[in-house]
Amino acid sequence: MSEIGRLKEDQQFDLTAIIASVSDVRSAGTYTNGADRVAFDCVLEDGSTSGNEVVQVSVTMFSPKQSDFHHSMAARCEHGKVASFFGINGSKDQNDTYSCRMAQDSWVCDAKTQKSEKIANRDWEGQSVKCFATKTWDMEHRDYSQEMGTETSCQILAQLHAEGDRMVD
Repeated sequence: MSEIGRLKEDQQFDLTAIIASVSDVRSAGTYTNGADRVAFDCVLEDGSTSGNEVVQVSVTMFSPKQSDFHHSMAARCEHGKVASFFGINGSKDQNDTYSCRMAQDSWVCDAKTQKSEKIANRDWEGQSVKCFATKTWDMEHRDYSQEMGTETSCQILAQLHAEGDRMVD
């Protein structure tokens, strides 16, 4: 978890942690296929400390409204299960506020490693807690028509264009 404090831009990271709490679900719009989407927050801890305080981070999770993902995360929390989270998107803004959320290709599984056994013991229980300053994900409706676009190019595409339609052996 200490790596989160060093985020400088949008980055993906993995984390093995215990789920300290799970929020209620809230509406999060719809997927491109029209299915309703919900969001909820999981507060995670892995025993990392800052001074004498245990560090926590809140990660926003997304799932289809009809999914049992929220229920499974709440059950992991209730039973003290350690999980590995893969492909969490993290970023930090100019106010040193963090945003951590699951990406479309992120996934979660139960952790069964030496590290997870150590985390499951929660040796830090009773210590004071410090949570990264995080933004709660909110469905924001942004008007992109008022923003300047940026033109980019990809050199490999330029090379393909220059070579034309010839076949490669």
